[in-house]
Amino acid sequence: MAAIGTVLVVVAAVGLVRGVPWGADHATTDPLDPVDVPVSVQEQAWEWDPPEGAEASSFLSIPSGLVVQLGDGAVALDGATGEQTWHYRRDDARLISLSTTPDEDRLVLSFEVDEDELEEAEAPSKDLDDLRDLVVLDTETGELLDGQIVEAGPRPRSHNNPTVSPEGSVLDLSAAEVRHVTDDARLVSFGPWSVEARSLTDDSVLWTHRRYVPY
Repeated sequence: MAAIGTVLVVVAAVGLVRGVPWGADHATTDPLDPVDVPVSVQEQAWEWDPPEGAEASSFLSIPSGLVVQLGDGAVALDGATGEQTWHYRRDDARLISLSTTPDEDRLVLSFEVDEDELEEAEAPSKDLDDLRDLVVLDTETGELLDGQIVEAGPRPRSHNNPTVSPEGSVLDLSAAEVRHVTDDARLVSFGPWSVEARSLTDDSVLWTHRRYVPY
């Protein structure tokens, strides 16, 4: 579905683990009941506009409704009412990618890393372009589950790169940006023949798959 600024809903018939960054605007909620996905369209149930100065670029389904991607973070909305339930936004970093795990229990956000974070963290690299600030949230409550500085990937992406962010800035993206996740790992590509699964909690290597091609 195309990125839009207003959300419309219809009704049916290795890294350093740390706490919430100083620049984070973070609000959580009590656990919410799941909302059934509509199977047919009858009428518009509600309408939601992004916060002032923000732009919605995409949205993802979660059990209680949906998560809206903004340039600086994410906002969760109740699928039945359209009310905001929790949010996580950063005034010190730009959001690069947003993903839900296949079971929709966790939301994985990837932010740019600034120089202050690089000085404080035991980062795996000293090149800001190689690093991402990985944040993992509980989709039910918005609670922070994990936060760490990780390497984005070993090589540049060959297609649709550089790309333009919702705010119009140009981003040079890695082929292994945090866009492909399992329930407990992010997948890192090392070319057409090798993939690593790295833990969402401590960035340790959970498994590696390599395809050997005879010459």
